[in-house]
Amino acid sequence: MEITPTSLVDACGGADNLRRVLRHQGKVIIELIELERVNQEALPISDIDGSLRQITLDQPVDECALAALGRLIDQNLREQAAPFYSPTSKTDFHRPAWHISPPQGLLNDPNGFIYFQEHYHLFYQWYPFACEHKDKFWVHLISQMGCNGTPRLLASRPVIGMTVTGYFQATLW
Repeated sequence: MEITPTSLVDACGGADNLRRVLRHQGKVIIELIELERVNQEALPISDIDGSLRQITLDQPVDECALAALGRLIDQNLREQAAPFYSPTSKTDFHRPAWHISPPQGLLNDPNGFIYFQEHYHLFYQWYPFACEHKDKFWVHLISQMGCNGTPRLLASRPVIGMTVTGYFQATLW
């Protein structure tokens, strides 16, 4: 049975049900939002982990199919994060005035703070959905003052070829 991107997405319960896909020790692991939506007869599943909402496939998946699935997941995650991406109100007295903070969620690993072409630049990891360490986006913040600025998403959560826990400095540059 050849696994195509379309058949994989359909069998996993649709594009909106995919959380991430990883290749680990020669196996393909797919994390889902709702495990119940998976059509188990349509996929060569060797293991189901209900607590992590993951399925492991016992058949190799073509590199092109995995790359297409990764791009689809990246697009979905960017759309899910978009509502959390807007700057917050300046009148929120709980937010720091002179420290960089994301609109919502967890800011992690700020680095690369430089001044270039009359702007400050800072790169950091961001998980927009809660204050917890899960797969993160990389954000590039550009500011004239050094404290408030315009965030731009650079990279999304881990997909093909990335580590199990996300993008790190060595893979970003």
